[in-house]
Amino acid sequence: MATKPAVSSQHKANLERQKSNINEQIKQLEKQISETKYNKKTQGAIGLYKAQLARLKEKEATRAGVGKGSTGYSVRKTGDAPDIQ
Repeated sequence: MATKPAVSSQHKANLERQKSNINEQIKQLEKQISETKYNKKTQGAIGLYKAQLARLKEKEATRAGVGKGSTGYSVRKTGDAPDIQ
């Protein structure tokens, strides 16, 4: 079996920098959304900010869960419905 390559300290530092950069972007977008007055003219821009915010939060969540190796969950199969694949 192949072994996992060792993670260098430079790679760890790069990941940490990206994580802090994402956190800064999230804070900046949240501030911008809270300061923008909501009306018909600005609702499109606020929607785009919220979409960017959701993308960044999702990216941050996936980065946080990379090393954890979650097993997920299972669902018990019951009944006599056909198994569609």
